Amino acid sequence: TLAGQSISSNQTELIKSQVDSIFLGMVSSAEKLDFEDLNSGVNDTRRAGFISSGKYYASYSTLAEETKSLARGISEQDISFKDKTITVLSDKMALVTASGVSKVYLEDGRELVVNFQWSFLYEKIDNNWKVIHSHQSSAR
Repeated sequence: TLAGQSISSNQTELIKSQVDSIFLGMVSSAEKLDFEDLNSGVNDTRRAGFISSGKYYASYSTLAEETKSLARGISEQDISFKDKTITVLSDKMALVTASGVSKVYLEDGRELVVNFQWSFLYEKIDNNWKVIHSHQSSAR
């Protein structure tokens, strides 16, 4: 945890469970290409920046628009994890790191397999866990 903060193991496990539930819900939205629901899990008021495939985005809205545009021609995707770790940093901050494989199904029948590495920083804002920063890398 952050310096000067003491969090009980019960509270740590509760935070991990809460953040994991939100994270998996966002993954489900991503699989279904439900961008509205996916975007509702992000709060960009801190302007912490977002990184995706080596490109820096100062605002989430720019990343969201580009992601939606790049998804044209994709019917759905299946995301599976090789590794996933949730680290509680404080009672209001948690880090999720994950790696895995996404199978992308194109409308023309082709399938792509993409390996990914992600990190998401969650903050508890107005009693809800929201992504305030992410770094996503992928390679075919």
